[in-house]
Amino acid sequence: MLANGDTIELETVWDAPGYSISADFSSVDSTYRAGDEKVDSPGQDEDSYVYIISHKLSSANNMPDGKGNTVIINAVDAAGNKNQYILRLGLDNTAPDILSVESADDDAVYKNGDTVTLKVKLDARSHQVSADFSKLDSTYSGRENQVQVTDNGDGTYTVKYGISNENTLGSDKVISNIKITITAVDSVGNSTTDSSMTVELDNVPPGLVINNPESDTVVLEARIEISGQTEPDATITVKPKGVLNVSPDVPVDGSGKFSSPVALEIGDNTVTVTAADVAGNLTVEKLTILYRPLLRAAEGGTVYLPEQKDDGIEGNDTKVIALLMRSLGCALVFV
Repeated sequence: MLANGDTIELETVWDAPGYSISADFSSVDSTYRAGDEKVDSPGQDEDSYVYIISHKLSSANNMPDGKGNTVIINAVDAAGNKNQYILRLGLDNTAPDILSVESADDDAVYKNGDTVTLKVKLDARSHQVSADFSKLDSTYSGRENQVQVTDNGDGTYTVKYGISNENTLGSDKVISNIKITITAVDSVGNSTTDSSMTVELDNVPPGLVINNPESDTVVLEARIEISGQTEPDATITVKPKGVLNVSPDVPVDGSGKFSSPVALEIGDNTVTVTAADVAGNLTVEKLTILYRPLLRAAEGGTVYLPEQKDDGIEGNDTKVIALLMRSLGCALVFV
């Protein structure tokens, strides 16, 4: 098959020298005029004589595609005797049709180190497919094997590209609507491109502020509420060490606020709060919460406050005498 811009080169062999050789390419090139072709005679090959006919198809050619386009080759000797040879050529100037380009991942938000997977659907099989990721990755060079393309044999192609950890794009801000250009080329070189696929590059960790409590807080109750602020689309995970928590995942509302109750064990409790954005960037905050429960005695008796830090000496905890007041509550007198 031929396409506009191709050069047709025909090697013809005749029985004698001195023939006038011509070819009519009007059925494959609408711009062809008689005599446009070039004929060279390199010489004799044993008992035969070679004539090479060449013609370049014009880029402005508008002949329809087809496999039965005829080229008539004429040979005329010195006496005017004429012979013809008819050759049929195929013409294909129709570029492949890219029907769709979709992300095969859960979303189209990526960060450095991620692999982008796209599914491309064409109108036919066995085309050559490539992709340009230069707007997504500063290290992209287009070199061979940098992008992996798999022909699935049914007109669909799987395109995979790994974003380099050395990529400098999106280091200080999220970049949206990054175009990935897909190119499809058929067997004769007709090509088409599609830049409808857009992705987002997010290398910025999500913001995370713990509003309550402060780290190193000392509490007297076995339960505390951890609350804070992050991005609205972020996922908050609480993974305590020494904390009895039913579920580590914490709901985040539309403004990014979250709150999680946790049950504490006596002593030091280390709570790790992690915010993960859609791209998978992480921000981690750790809190130390000291649970020192108030040891209550019977009414009118002695109450013991554990030491802030155990000095290893028994019996020297702070003593508190609790006096019951009818209207004012409980007054504490330290001894």
